[in-house]
Amino acid sequence: MKKQNGFTLIEVMIVVVIVAILAAVAVPSYQESVRKTRRADAKETLTRIAALQERYFFTKNDYGNAAALGVANTSTEGFYTINIYTTPGTGEGQCGTKPCYRIVATPVSTGPQAADVKCKIFTLNHVGQKTAKDVNDVNTTDQCW
Repeated sequence: MKKQNGFTLIEVMIVVVIVAILAAVAVPSYQESVRKTRRADAKETLTRIAALQERYFFTKNDYGNAAALGVANTSTEGFYTINIYTTPGTGEGQCGTKPCYRIVATPVSTGPQAADVKCKIFTLNHVGQKTAKDVNDVNTTDQCW
């Protein structure tokens, strides 16, 4: 009698099921890890623009918009849209008599970070206050920054 080599259908099916279970666990974990890595793009861009704001303020005694600072409205890697809000020191609002700024990074709506529900919006203001909010506008600064 001749000995047969190979795998039975049951053995192959068991391996396929095990691989499927591992993939079901690994893929979401990998995607979250990639999202975390991409968040660094927003943080780096906000920090860089804040430094440019301080340099601009030193020479002009005011904060500048994106055009004045020579920056684009997207982050360095292109995962986030950047908005710069400046307020002159008029005595009104949160800034009082001094000028102030707030830089906001939001994921590009068609980009891969749009699925990041935990850290949706990053902000940095003129006093160095960093905040992050999720899709429900809940403060998630401790987990995101």
